Amino acid sequence: MLKLLFLCCVTMATARASTTVSNETYAFSLATDALAWPMSGYSVVLMLEHKRLPTFRFNVEAFGLTYPDAVIDLEEANANKAWTRKVQAIAIYVDHHPAKAPAFHYGLGINGMQSEITRDGYSEQTDLSTAELLIRGGYRWFPSSETGLFFNPYFALGLPRALTEAEPIGGARFEESRTQWIGTVQIGWRFDGAP
Repeated sequence: MLKLLFLCCVTMATARASTTVSNETYAFSLATDALAWPMSGYSVVLMLEHKRLPTFRFNVEAFGLTYPDAVIDLEEANANKAWTRKVQAIAIYVDHHPAKAPAFHYGLGINGMQSEITRDGYSEQTDLSTAELLIRGGYRWFPSSETGLFFNPYFALGLPRALTEAEPIGGARFEESRTQWIGTVQIGWRFDGAP
């Protein structure tokens, strides 16, 4: 319920902001990352495009999710140890759209993640703080020129680095992965004012 209320507030604030800024200077977008929702999570992405930098898009995302067991088990040190990882994070990234192919984009970003780590069969909980460099690329598609609806499938290579070490649970310590691949689709709406 709180997630829905938060999304409604962000939507209204973004819609209000889009009507108070000159539509010849800025374009605001509001999106969500579809991958987060089936992972018991949420995602809200705010995007800004400016007329002076027409090939760049600036993004801020707040998200949370529970990592699937199969993803946790990709790190050999964590495999088959019944870990659960719940993440809350903020990401900032910049995408560049080449002038000759503006639907395509590539970019860099960084996110800060706070993870709650538990393990089946144990009552303890530990926390893990991580910074992750993201290298991304994708394609933003507007199905109709009459609306601001867009789909933005992308892939990213994440290079996470633990800022703190998780405490051991049941004689084992959760280890941060060295790399992670992300493939997902952002679904969103660009408000009037496209540069």
